[in-house]
Amino acid sequence: DWSPSGDRLLVQTVSKENTSSVWTVKTDGSQQNMVIEEKATLSSPRWASKGDAIFYLRGQSVGQLTELWGLPISRDTGKPAKTASRVLSGIPMGGVFTLSADGKYILYTRESRLSNLWLAEIEGSEKSRTVKTRQLTSGTSMYANSGISPDGKRIAFSRGSGEIMNIFVMPIEGG
Repeated sequence: DWSPSGDRLLVQTVSKENTSSVWTVKTDGSQQNMVIEEKATLSSPRWASKGDAIFYLRGQSVGQLTELWGLPISRDTGKPAKTASRVLSGIPMGGVFTLSADGKYILYTRESRLSNLWLAEIEGSEKSRTVKTRQLTSGTSMYANSGISPDGKRIAFSRGSGEIMNIFVMPIEGG
């Protein structure tokens, strides 16, 4: 991310050991400062509108809610001016956010989980087996806990969003 003054960049790196770090770097490549390093997943570093702080997301692994962290930065050196602090927590954010110029708003993607059912049909003998796949459902719901009836003619599954799920039965061909 470009600093508001245009003389520094924020750069995020991930090491081979999966350690995340955020750096400030002058646009000429000088003054490379690692400002934060953690084992936790860090993402989407952004400059504050005045260039005196950075913000970043912490915690993007499956089953975790995201935290927004802030870190005051010296405009002269690009180094941390204080320690980082949590600004918001428990947010189901996706991996990207942006800040308004006045600092009043945070625009982010909300992470939603969705899925659809697919059927894989196995044909032929062991020596010449083929598999045909086709999508049975579409949309923005979560499909889970599916099962094929003993006679192979129907499927049962749960579908919903959030905490509300319902059970459905449909022909194995779809529909």
